[in-house]
Amino acid sequence: MFGNHARRGGHLALTAALAVGLLAGACSKSDQGNAGAKGGSGGSTPGTVVNDNVLEPDMTPETGGKIVVAVTGESNGWNPGLSQLADAGITVVSSVLEPLMTFSADGTYEPWLAESMTAAPGDYSKWTIKVRKGITFHNGEKLDAKVVARNVEYYATKAPLSSLAMKDYFTSATAVDDSTVEVKLTKQWASYPTVQGNGTGMIMANEMLDAEDGGNKRPIGTGPFVFEKWDPDHVFAVKKNPSYWKKDDKGNALPYLDAIDFKPITDSQTRTNGLKSGDIDVVMTNRAADVASTKDDYTVIKDWSSEKTYLLLNVLEDPTKRKNPFKNVHARRALAYATNRQAIVDIISEGEPVTMSDTPVPSSSKFSFPDSEAGYYPFDQAKAKEEIELFKKDTGYDEISFEFSGLANTDDRTIMQALQQQWAQVGIKCTISTAEQTNYILQLVNSAYQVGYFRNYAYPDPDGNFYFWSSSTAKGLGVLSINFNQYKSDIIDKALEKSRSTEDAAVRREAYKELTRELNSAAINTWLFNTPFSLITQKNVHGMNSARQRSFGNFLPHPWLFPYVWKQKA
Repeated sequence: MFGNHARRGGHLALTAALAVGLLAGACSKSDQGNAGAKGGSGGSTPGTVVNDNVLEPDMTPETGGKIVVAVTGESNGWNPGLSQLADAGITVVSSVLEPLMTFSADGTYEPWLAESMTAAPGDYSKWTIKVRKGITFHNGEKLDAKVVARNVEYYATKAPLSSLAMKDYFTSATAVDDSTVEVKLTKQWASYPTVQGNGTGMIMANEMLDAEDGGNKRPIGTGPFVFEKWDPDHVFAVKKNPSYWKKDDKGNALPYLDAIDFKPITDSQTRTNGLKSGDIDVVMTNRAADVASTKDDYTVIKDWSSEKTYLLLNVLEDPTKRKNPFKNVHARRALAYATNRQAIVDIISEGEPVTMSDTPVPSSSKFSFPDSEAGYYPFDQAKAKEEIELFKKDTGYDEISFEFSGLANTDDRTIMQALQQQWAQVGIKCTISTAEQTNYILQLVNSAYQVGYFRNYAYPDPDGNFYFWSSSTAKGLGVLSINFNQYKSDIIDKALEKSRSTEDAAVRREAYKELTRELNSAAINTWLFNTPFSLITQKNVHGMNSARQRSFGNFLPHPWLFPYVWKQKA
């Protein structure tokens, strides 16, 4: 969602600690839409990156120095199993903690702290993780199979929210020898390595896990930088790890920088002003307006083809509250037909090429497919009115009237008001209700909402969305649910199981196409635009080609980002 960010969360903290990698940023505030050429992912060849990043030429890196990175919001801690780690938080903690696996831009998983992950022949319920040798945590502990097995078990059985999603799939994680972990699952899961490329794959030292707060205030990992201090709402400071395990292509030690200060700055104007004054070296943003105001004088790196900004429609009705029209499919379709997405894009884009998409799969993913095959609804007010009449006939209601929920910030409210006016043109009425992030997320996970303004679906491998779609995670009113829509469908469940039964990308793509067509037929999501994530840097900041080539506009760890960043002194 947009603009001034109250605390952004991804592994969203609910009450004291209800949050984990699966909610990784599903709803933190955004700043704006997506770019490439106008028209969204429709027509894109699967695996094609639609961003216009140009690779930086080879240069000899300079070592030393510090950079200041302005991120869009604060987190409430740094244990990925307990804390708010949305796009901002996961970016920050990626300097300290590293995952077992990571992703290329097209959704292919690749080893990081793991040397490999392999399934038993013909059996995707048994996996072997080979742990890289010779790596130590920042406190001197050795990275070995025992600590990796402990982390795997922690996320699957003890971390509050990820355990809800994963415990039914998990049997055990056992250290077979010093560098080998055997993981046993209850079901076939061909894409299981994607879990280890998520926040739930970030490996923490025993000392961190043993801490009274689960290491939430003092992360200890294997990353290129060592945690130095955290002054909440002001700075998260890290310093160079002199024993970092990774080298550059020429065998030189990494990282190049001596230190990084991450500053949570919720106001977008303050972030860009800091860039222009020279106080900030790198700005993280998802506002197209920030790019429009800085692109001539600063370096802009885009990921405008990953995350979707859209509306969540709850299909359940709380009998103690106002009637929820969206338990009826005709009301949901009426809202889709009544939404002029291009008009919303025109509000947020500031002339930048923000795009739209009709699918939850990023266009750069090898699992993507054209919008023309997604079966979504175009803007059509006449069709909206027809659906309203069908809704009235089905339900006996006089009108479609509902509560429209979102985060309490000016930019989000501006878009919500624009949508409210669009819908009024066909006779759909809504009242706008806003809340701070923690309360808003509590509404969503407990189904205490009707329509919510939201961001999600940035995973290059759509398996990361399993828990948002599965009937198994739609628990009903008042029960913590990761399936926020509460929509249950045999078609979706079968497609999800089909996609988990094979590594064949073509078969999985077809499964996600079937799933998307069912999502769109049911109209449980009203698509708006793709979120324009960008990194805007001073001209003397280099070494960020990894961000130019991979997706960073998501809630996944970015272990490949900070080791290579360097600052030109002259």
